[in-house]
Amino acid sequence: DLLIRPREEMGNEKKSAFLRSLQMLANEAGNLVFLLSSETPENLLTWLGGRDERWLEHIGLAAEDGYYYKWPGSPVERWDVRLEVPVEWKEMCQNMMQMYTERTTGSFIESNKVASLTWHYGNTDPQFGAMQGKELLSNLEETSAHMPVDVVMGKSFVRVRHTEITKGALIRHVVNHYNNRGGVDFILCLGDDNMEKDMFTTLDQYQREAQFRVYRGKEQPVKVFTCTVGTQPAFAGYCLYSLEDVGSLLRGMSLKIKRKMKSAATMLELAGMG
Repeated sequence: DLLIRPREEMGNEKKSAFLRSLQMLANEAGNLVFLLSSETPENLLTWLGGRDERWLEHIGLAAEDGYYYKWPGSPVERWDVRLEVPVEWKEMCQNMMQMYTERTTGSFIESNKVASLTWHYGNTDPQFGAMQGKELLSNLEETSAHMPVDVVMGKSFVRVRHTEITKGALIRHVVNHYNNRGGVDFILCLGDDNMEKDMFTTLDQYQREAQFRVYRGKEQPVKVFTCTVGTQPAFAGYCLYSLEDVGSLLRGMSLKIKRKMKSAATMLELAGMG
């Protein structure tokens, strides 16, 4: 979701540059790239260029906060489901959200996700919308306390989600999967929203528990870097201040770019590498 931005925030040129950087990393041997999103699989694939973009087979994708996911190397049509979730809680939560929709002009309910419901207030009066959001959050927390759900507030929305369908839960699943196959020695996790808290805390716990991995009979240190974008790192270890910084970081991680930098003769050559 870090990269899925309104058109005014991320124009076509900037978006294309990001996708080229991701594609470059995904195509290099030894790299595993996963994109996690709250969007539906259809919306996520559309934003990334559509099902015909063959490079998407080389990366992992997770939609609807990890309810749907696909592994690197799998076709874009092959999505797994983390677990089946009960939906009895949805009716009660949607009825309460509907009350706030009727009294808050510009707000709406996003109900097309399997394991979550979201009330959006980004198009409302900023002060009134934020006030209504906090009130709805409190009421939902109280009413759903006995249900298998979490109630969370994002940038301009309130979301009710199943407790087992989160980005943090998906991260645990992915890390455990690769640990059973030799593990990894480097993890970089980027996010830009309060919704990423469980993702960052999951990786923080993993780093404390897995200081080394054994590869070909030798211990290798496991390095984990968590990073927020545009916000101070309350739960992450580091912070980048803009999407441009993210793009520079991704390009700098590419071995292809590093090799070019070593052999480039002039700054003009370096400038043409993005």
